[in-house]
Amino acid sequence: MASSGTYTFDPNVAEVCEEAFERVGKDKSKLLQEDVTAARRSMNLMFVEWSNRGVKLWNVDSQAGTTATLVSGTATYTLAARTVAVLEAVRRDSNGNDVWLQPMSRSEWAALPDKDQAGLPTQFYFDRQTTPTLTLWPVINTTGYSLVYWRLKQNEDVGSAVNTLAIPYRWQEAVAAGLAARLAVKYDKPSLPILMPEAEKQFVLAAGEETERGPTYIRPNLGGYRI
Repeated sequence: MASSGTYTFDPNVAEVCEEAFERVGKDKSKLLQEDVTAARRSMNLMFVEWSNRGVKLWNVDSQAGTTATLVSGTATYTLAARTVAVLEAVRRDSNGNDVWLQPMSRSEWAALPDKDQAGLPTQFYFDRQTTPTLTLWPVINTTGYSLVYWRLKQNEDVGSAVNTLAIPYRWQEAVAAGLAARLAVKYDKPSLPILMPEAEKQFVLAAGEETERGPTYIRPNLGGYRI
């Protein structure tokens, strides 16, 4: 018997909501518009929670908006909108050569005795405000360099019912299970003891695959210098 040979399974928002409601035990033929609206809102809030539960590789980018020209005498740069975290940053020269920049905490930044020290940047401080900024140290005193950074960006909104979700295939079951648990809180609390553990199990399974296939190195950080 031949297999389908296709790879098109990508349910839209309405189908994900129907799946979740079915797990709660709610007849999809009796769903009202306010039920679908509630499910979409719950899904958006679930993605907000997930952004606080580690890096999701599909939200990592270094594309448009993640490069800035360094200006002599300027230490702080406004980052691309919806930047949740800066994962890596490099100083790139005009020949395309990169130098890795070491991240600093707020305490380390505050402890610098001369925050205006001039030179080629070797460290950065990421300020996680509504409008995120990145401050370099030392403060660059020449031209011909740019800042390139890899960021974790905010997840896209769920949007309308006909949209598909901006998630990879491997996370689809976690979304359906997570949404079902959230809908159980609203519509069928007795099913929570079943749906909540299942949601967590599916999240852990998907998150366990959210890794890069490279070696892990442990390097001591002595005196503020990466060795």
